Amino acid sequence: DFELNSKLTYEISLDSAVLLKNDNNLLPLNKKNKDVIIGDLFSDMRYQGAGSSLIRPYKLVTPKNAFDNANIEYIYARGYDANSLDLNPDLAKEALELTKDCDTILFFGGLSENAESEGFDRDSMKLPINQEYLLNEFVKQNKKIVFVFYGGSPVEIPVFDGINSILAMYLPGQEGGNSTFDLLFGNASPSGRLAETWPLKASDYPYSEEFTKNANDCYKESIFVGYRYFTTFDVDVRFPFGYGLSYANFSYANLNVLQQKDQYLIKVDVTNNSDIEASEVVQIYVSAPNTAIPKPKRELKGFNKVSLLPHETKEVIVSIPVENLKIYINDKWILESGDYAFQVCENANEVILKKNIYIASKDNIVDNSYYNLVYSNHESMSSINDETFEKIIGRKLNNPEFTKPYTLNTPIGQFRTILGKFLFKTIILGSRFVLWKSKRGKETEDKKTKIKNAYFAMKLMPYLSFRAMSFTSEGMLSYRMAMGLLDIANGHLFKGLWKIVTKEKCFKLPK
Repeated sequence: DFELNSKLTYEISLDSAVLLKNDNNLLPLNKKNKDVIIGDLFSDMRYQGAGSSLIRPYKLVTPKNAFDNANIEYIYARGYDANSLDLNPDLAKEALELTKDCDTILFFGGLSENAESEGFDRDSMKLPINQEYLLNEFVKQNKKIVFVFYGGSPVEIPVFDGINSILAMYLPGQEGGNSTFDLLFGNASPSGRLAETWPLKASDYPYSEEFTKNANDCYKESIFVGYRYFTTFDVDVRFPFGYGLSYANFSYANLNVLQQKDQYLIKVDVTNNSDIEASEVVQIYVSAPNTAIPKPKRELKGFNKVSLLPHETKEVIVSIPVENLKIYINDKWILESGDYAFQVCENANEVILKKNIYIASKDNIVDNSYYNLVYSNHESMSSINDETFEKIIGRKLNNPEFTKPYTLNTPIGQFRTILGKFLFKTIILGSRFVLWKSKRGKETEDKKTKIKNAYFAMKLMPYLSFRAMSFTSEGMLSYRMAMGLLDIANGHLFKGLWKIVTKEKCFKLPK
């Protein structure tokens, strides 16, 4: 039932959108106003992931479709090309001319498939330069700015203070235009909460300078990943884990924690103090006993979403199994004895209500004083070298060196022989040609998809092996040809060419 599924995608995207900022209640908008809208993602909305997750939807509703269907008056300029990260002076000039005399700007932006995808790492956490330039100029003009964000991951926002409202739609699916419209104009109240931390800048992450520098990335921060790091060590963030605003206002009361067999029931009353119907996410975090074993300041252990009519109060119950309170140390799960603080939180950084419960346990803890020493404070935890980390984990780090002879599993970007480098550059050149050809093709329904796929393939290429290329090339690169190219990369030019131009079998099937 395609229509039913489409309705479901609308409900999911409506529930998932996160209102990150709303100074002076600029949102929701007034339908009677004539809005000035800037941004290619208004008409070419980013609604799904990139790479192998690309699908063709049953139907697609963009924000432009939704505005037009509702007969909303607006003035529009692209401002930038969503299929490019570079500044287009003509598009930017048109947008700046259009916004010169307006008071409020609706800016539709975010991360395109060129900026993020599966298969390759992001080059930075910045917005594309063509969008960052426009936002900077709008802030200089002292405009009121509503930023509607599409994308799969956080971004740095250097002009954050100059932006009034930020609505993060993430990747909202085929009905994203309708859900965006209803949230912008107050037909529904935003109720999503962040499932990740938005840092002030990428360098705020521990060991960010080491990221992608080796064949393997190590989590030297141990359990202090994501919000567990930022919250525990009081590192400033743009938006904490669990964060999200609403058009409504809620209050909490009567927190109670009850033990029921092998679980704890957290009960709390939630009241909608507003004149609109809205949903609230009740988040329960737990702070474990303060012992010699380093632990996060608090951890999310359960949550529940409740819909409330205007001025309605409901009791919300969240169940937390005792198993979820255990920690893993010395190769086993144990439960520490002590006071556990059950906290109702606005997000990972803001506690609303809390209640301490003493939990007794017979589990024995074997002390690991070296681990405790390293992770007991921010300075030592954020400056661990490889030698120290090897001592902590009790083994040598596995950082493979891709040396000759190369195998079918060696990433082609790791070839270091003269012939191997030549092959790699030739393959990259070929992928760039495919991208160029895709962009110059006729304007068809499939053109944008072909461009996205070609760009994805080009970015992914250095990390592919000949085995992977053979599997995914739909016969263009046969297994025999892959073996021949591998021989060439290993310095055996004529042997490799012989395999490519002849029907010589490269392997024997087992009897």
